[in-house]
Amino acid sequence: MNSETKALIESLQAVSSHAESIAEALTLNKMTPKKQHEYADMLKELSDLLHEHAAIQEMSIKASGGRHSLRQQSSPS
Repeated sequence: MNSETKALIESLQAVSSHAESIAEALTLNKMTPKKQHEYADMLKELSDLLHEHAAIQEMSIKASGGRHSLRQQSSPS
């Protein structure tokens, strides 16, 4: 696993770790608009990172003539 994939996974975990408390705060109407915007910005940044990661993988697969295996990338380093 490369460093970009590790960073993406860490970002996914960070955003996910807040999801339950965000949902609860929204349910209880205890989340300020500012905090909502901050979390939305985190989600947007994460979305952009995931799109970039997928695009890099697509380019790698195309460059190798389609012989690229995602399993090879996901093996432990």
